[in-house]
Amino acid sequence: MPIFESPHALRDDPFIDCNEPEAFTLEDILHDVRALGTDPDMLPFSFATDYDVVVWAMATLCESPLARSFAFDARFEDWAIELDECEDGRHIIDGQMRVLIVPRFVPSAVALGRSPYFRYMFLAELCRGLRAIWHQDTGVRHGWDLTIPQQLQWNRLRQADHDLMALILAWEVREAGFPELWRHMIGSDLGDLAVAFSATLERNPAGIDLPAVLRKLFLQWMEHDPFLNSVDHRTLARLDDYISSPGSGRPYGGDRLSVSDVMRLASLPEESGYLDALARHILSDEYFARMPDLINETHFQHILRDLTAQRIAAAGFHDKELARRIFPDNLPESVDTLA
Repeated sequence: MPIFESPHALRDDPFIDCNEPEAFTLEDILHDVRALGTDPDMLPFSFATDYDVVVWAMATLCESPLARSFAFDARFEDWAIELDECEDGRHIIDGQMRVLIVPRFVPSAVALGRSPYFRYMFLAELCRGLRAIWHQDTGVRHGWDLTIPQQLQWNRLRQADHDLMALILAWEVREAGFPELWRHMIGSDLGDLAVAFSATLERNPAGIDLPAVLRKLFLQWMEHDPFLNSVDHRTLARLDDYISSPGSGRPYGGDRLSVSDVMRLASLPEESGYLDALARHILSDEYFARMPDLINETHFQHILRDLTAQRIAAAGFHDKELARRIFPDNLPESVDTLA
């Protein structure tokens, strides 16, 4: 039986969801989580609808004090959760509509109920999404007003923070007696960080200094070139798409990251920010801005060259004098360049 009798239950092929995506308010979700009166381990996985999935997921994550704090803060801000097919398997934040869109990874809720692997992939991404909502509500900047190099660095910092929050939430759920999500983390790309976190706890059985542990894990994340390469590739691809869109304007500004930006990004409810002591060093040390992948470096240089070109009549010019000679009447007074 499904968790709830739902008017949205599938009636035909249970493995293909033919309904339009629907956003469910966190207010309703958390109300039904409380009404269940049972632990998430006892909930069946015979999901009939996406609503069944999000109630199970929030019942699981609310075993984590940190996740519970994120979720209840988001509830008061009228956020909702929607399941959909996200192109790269990552959550999307719609700040204007106040909707968190989380990838389902499979065609339907029924199929998700039958796949432990994708079920916990979904749960891990929901962890990142709850952190993204918290960032939205605490005034963490988006980054479009930053220079291109600063956008690359900022997106790395955001991804590192989201990954670390997913690990901490998974660990707290494990401590509450539900180890499946933590096991998934150990088998994922974050497995080395999960093992390092476990080792830290073994050396400090009396308890942990959460900001100190997160700071250590952050530095380990930054040492892992595949993490940096993946974030850089996504950022550069997004910039390329934006640049090639007609009438899109320029996808960058002239601002630079500040120490307060990094501190706000890494802040925690009722805790000091875990990067407070490192923020200035992160922004000044070239190590944190390195680009390990040659293909990404080449792509980056091409984007810089395209953006510094003077474009007139669909032609690109790097030499303003040459452009003025060919198009004397159409050349703007100033040329857009990177700050």
